[in-house]
Amino acid sequence: VPLKEKLLLATGDQVDRIVIHEQRGEAPFNIRRLTETEGWVISREHQEILDQSAKAETLVQSLVQLTTDSVMNGKFGEENQYSLSVFSEVHGQEKLQFALTSAGMGLVSLTKGEDVFAVPTADLKQIVPLLRFDHYRERRLLALAAERVDSITALHHDSLLWRAKPETVTALAQTFIAPTAAPFADYFDEIAHQDRYFATLRLFAEGEVHEILAYRDSLWPQVYVLIGQDFPRRYLAVDSLR
Repeated sequence: VPLKEKLLLATGDQVDRIVIHEQRGEAPFNIRRLTETEGWVISREHQEILDQSAKAETLVQSLVQLTTDSVMNGKFGEENQYSLSVFSEVHGQEKLQFALTSAGMGLVSLTKGEDVFAVPTADLKQIVPLLRFDHYRERRLLALAAERVDSITALHHDSLLWRAKPETVTALAQTFIAPTAAPFADYFDEIAHQDRYFATLRLFAEGEVHEILAYRDSLWPQVYVLIGQDFPRRYLAVDSLR
């Protein structure tokens, strides 16, 4: 039966916080409004992301505008589920559970009742990436364009380990500045792992020096962990520095 109704009672400006359960057995993450700056902070356990307000606002607006297509019979299967709670001072807690079926259909359940609704699949597919914590984490170590870099060196304390060849500088700079395939090294502890310090990468751009610290341990999933000066709490793992 066609049923065009908004899922949430809260409007975008009323939403204060969203709690998202991305996977079973994993800690949920929070998207919380910062009233003093009118921005959003995304957090999970000890991790906080303060520079992704635009993505958070996109999620909020997508949720408050999402409407049902029809009432469905049956219950959710086990695949591709996301649970979240939307909090507002006006309407309290509103719980939603999303699912994308193996046939590609978008489903949603309001946990206050047992009804399952179909929602526009295209709309839900746009929302799903925003329900993943890693979507708000950028793999960028420096706020710098690779094209500006004219020289790269690697130093261990005062010893020069290597200097990049001129013809490789731009490509190598890009792999350090924004290594898109590098996983996050959440296991890294900057205090406990100080003895794993390996090198300081210095990228020179128009007379300015931009530094990335490299730590090394052969027992890590990837041998090196990189930390850029512009995002000091972001740890990325790579297999090679060359």
